Amino acid sequence: MFCQVTAVLPINHIRMWAIISYTYENNEGKMTNSFSKLKVEICSKCNAQVSVNEWQIIDAEEHPELLEKIGDESINDYHCPTCGTKNNTNSIILVFRPNKEFPIIFRIPSDGGGETDEEITFLLMKQFQKQLESRWDDKWFQNVIFISQVFLASFISTSISTTCTLDESIEILLPILGELSFPESVNDIDRRISLCAYGLKHVTREKHPLLWASLNNEVGVTFVNRKDGDVIENFEIAINYFIKTQEVWTKEKYPQQWAMASSNIGSSLYHLLAQNIIQDYEAPIKYWLQALEAFNENTYPLKYITTHRMIADAYIHTPFTLEIGTIAQAQLKAIYHYKCAQKLLSRTSYPEIYDKNTSDLILVYENCIMVHRNCILTVELLRDGVPENIIPEFYFTTAELYFDLAKLKNSKDNIEQAILCFHKALEYFTVDNYPDKWGEANYYLAKIYQDFYRDDAIERYKKVIDHSQKALIYFESHGISANCSELYHDIGLAYLEWSNGVVEQQLEDSIHYLNLADNLCNIEQNPQLWAMIQHNLGVAYTQRLLDERSNNIDKAIHYFEQALSISKNTLDEHSANTKVNLGRAYIDRENGKKIENLERAAEYLEQALHTYTEQEYPDKWTQIHENLGNIYTELANEQS
Repeated sequence: MFCQVTAVLPINHIRMWAIISYTYENNEGKMTNSFSKLKVEICSKCNAQVSVNEWQIIDAEEHPELLEKIGDESINDYHCPTCGTKNNTNSIILVFRPNKEFPIIFRIPSDGGGETDEEITFLLMKQFQKQLESRWDDKWFQNVIFISQVFLASFISTSISTTCTLDESIEILLPILGELSFPESVNDIDRRISLCAYGLKHVTREKHPLLWASLNNEVGVTFVNRKDGDVIENFEIAINYFIKTQEVWTKEKYPQQWAMASSNIGSSLYHLLAQNIIQDYEAPIKYWLQALEAFNENTYPLKYITTHRMIADAYIHTPFTLEIGTIAQAQLKAIYHYKCAQKLLSRTSYPEIYDKNTSDLILVYENCIMVHRNCILTVELLRDGVPENIIPEFYFTTAELYFDLAKLKNSKDNIEQAILCFHKALEYFTVDNYPDKWGEANYYLAKIYQDFYRDDAIERYKKVIDHSQKALIYFESHGISANCSELYHDIGLAYLEWSNGVVEQQLEDSIHYLNLADNLCNIEQNPQLWAMIQHNLGVAYTQRLLDERSNNIDKAIHYFEQALSISKNTLDEHSANTKVNLGRAYIDRENGKKIENLERAAEYLEQALHTYTEQEYPDKWTQIHENLGNIYTELANEQS
């Protein structure tokens, strides 16, 4: 995958469409040319709904500070209040520069495209015409320029950097940059190269560094896509141009662009590796790993995902030697990078990549397990010449693979194989000779019985508690609080489920261990676990038999609301479940005013219906509607 500075939408011509009229005034009440609008965005990482003020029309003279934000590509950035991820609305923006040959520029996001984006440009133009009223000049229609966000950022940054005014010497490049911004508008690769060459004649690294770097990057991408000439030579030329860009796009000053160039170099080297032109299998991976230094999961989630996937693919397809363990090591590295990508994927965020990444993970897990089982057979045959810890190490790793595969496929066979392999490893790993492996094996077994084992409920609870308490011996002695809080939670949950709301001592044990988990869990480091602990404490207090019922319900409401503070804006099932429990707790609440309690109950249950739809959750949908019916009947009686 190559990172290009072009957009993907060819714009044909401006059509005059009627739109809803907006009014935007400055603080003095005067009409302005610039225009922003409140809209609801969805966080790319946690799917929370975020209200954002998005700039859509910017007058460069009115708002030079916004022009700078276009230059550094931070315009319309926002941080998700739920998870902290930096996002961008990736919107089309109309930039107005009075008294210029090309006064109207549309900034087109690089991932834009389709009829919808074309329609937006028409609507913005009509809106702008309406705002200007008599100041509008029809001849501006003839000089509208559409430029990709990266090219425009480079152009504006270059202009601002030269005495904070637009550099007239590069104004002539605007039509060139506009043409280069749309691959469909220049099907002739050689013409694209000529356009870039023309641009590079008018800019220098010293005077126009960012625009110079962007044009060099475009030449590199163009040679990558070139079908004529020697393919190998094209890639070698492309690499040289990508390397040039990093003379300006340094890691310190321009980390995103530097990472883009590193990613492009890695992809080019991978093509040369496939042609047997180079033999350094780690070369492309080295550059992709460099890119990940800037493409972190919170700032650039999609680039983070795709880069990890490229590294994983390289480890799978690179022709490693067949020495024992070497292929397994490569596949383990591939699994690691696929899992890094999987952390940010779901069926609601990047669903197509999620499905592909999941299938890739399953395939590499199955291959890796096969290799490891062959390794186990081999080293057991060579037992006399093999270090004594090698066999249990292979069993331990194979068990981990089965466990991870079970999480993807939920296969009973994988669960049983994971349990078997962990127990085989524990025949050698004891608390005395290998306490870390012993602790980790018990930790994994506790997780397996907690999350997957369903044959015997009572046996399951006992196994979870037993293995969790054993694992705690290691993690507590080494002060690893993150694992300890997780294990305390699992013990508390096991006691809670075992009690079934009727066994007093088990309910008290559950609250005890959940409180231990609560004391250790760091909300910033593991907000999801923290929310689960709060939720389960809420459930435990709704079922608690000791103390006054009214006090227990109030405590339950407190913990449910704590849990919801992490995910109140999301529509996932965990959040919906908490809302249902909150609604029921308010129904049962004795303290406070009854009407207010019933209204709060109805509010939370109504919110839960956004997730528990009739189509996807018919049983829960019916139960919630029954509860709501009872609430509204009781409210009517109370108010009559």
